[in-house]
Amino acid sequence: MVLKKDILYAWQDDQHDHKACVASATSKAQEICLKKGARLTPIRQRVLELVWGSHKPVGAYEILDEIKSEHKSSAPPTVYRALDFLMEHGFAFHQPVTAS
Repeated sequence: MVLKKDILYAWQDDQHDHKACVASATSKAQEICLKKGARLTPIRQRVLELVWGSHKPVGAYEILDEIKSEHKSSAPPTVYRALDFLMEHGFAFHQPVTAS
C-alpha cells in the first residue's frame, strides 16, 4: 500500500506539518463517504491514518501490527477489508512488489 508521501516535493518545505496533512485526508475521506453513503468505520479510519502517516510504502502486516497494539483481536482479514475499502473509494492504492 503506497501513497505519494515518500518524496519531499518542490512545493513542500521542511516545515511541512504531516499531522495536519493526515487530519485533512481523514476529514476529506469522511466527507466523501458521507456523500457516497459509505461508512468510514473506526478501523477503516485508523488504517487510513496509518497509511497516510507513513512516509514509505506500508504493508498490510505492518498495519496489522499497529492495529493489534490497539485492538488485540484484529486479524489479517480486518486490515485487508479496510484496505480494499480505501482503494475502492480512491483513498489509497496498491503498489505491486516487483522482483529485483
